[in-house]
Amino acid sequence: MTTVPNWLAFVGLVVPAATGLAGYVLAGRNDRARDERAAAREAIARRASVSERLEEQRHAFQRQTLLELQDVLQRMVRCTAKVILHDQQTLKESGTLTQVGEELSNESYEIGVATRRLQERVLDPALRGAAEQFRAHVTGHELSAVALRELSADDALKRLEAQLRDLNGQYVVISDLVGASLRVELGWLPSEVPAAPSA
Repeated sequence: MTTVPNWLAFVGLVVPAATGLAGYVLAGRNDRARDERAAAREAIARRASVSERLEEQRHAFQRQTLLELQDVLQRMVRCTAKVILHDQQTLKESGTLTQVGEELSNESYEIGVATRRLQERVLDPALRGAAEQFRAHVTGHELSAVALRELSADDALKRLEAQLRDLNGQYVVISDLVGASLRVELGWLPSEVPAAPSA
């Protein structure tokens, strides 16, 4: 029978146990690293999902804002045209300007407030500025009655006719701008989300 030194027998027992223990520790580290990579991928996917959802909501909100702005601008032009036509009619009938009725005055005020609110929601600064400029332009037409009182009836009628043409021309410009922005929003599609890296 062969005699194995004690130290060699001890090594024969310890080495497999140490190897198994080292393998267990390394497997645990690999599992933890894999779990950390999976958690990082999930966090990236969640952020991308939230970001995509917010972008979709922003575009939907902007589309709705532009549709409402389009409607309120048309109402503003019609209301202002009613004021101009009222002034023309009173000048032709009585040779002087009279106050517009309370209903038309209230309608004009409410439309102005609605326009201001909607224009502030527009993300495009150029369109927002154009809407503000148009609103100020319309307000100028409504406030021009003071200057018209200083003119003769014929000159005031000519000025009102020019204001009506100017109002329509300005409306066509702002309407085209809103329509172009609206078409961009209607054509928007979410961008493709890149695939997450594999483990």
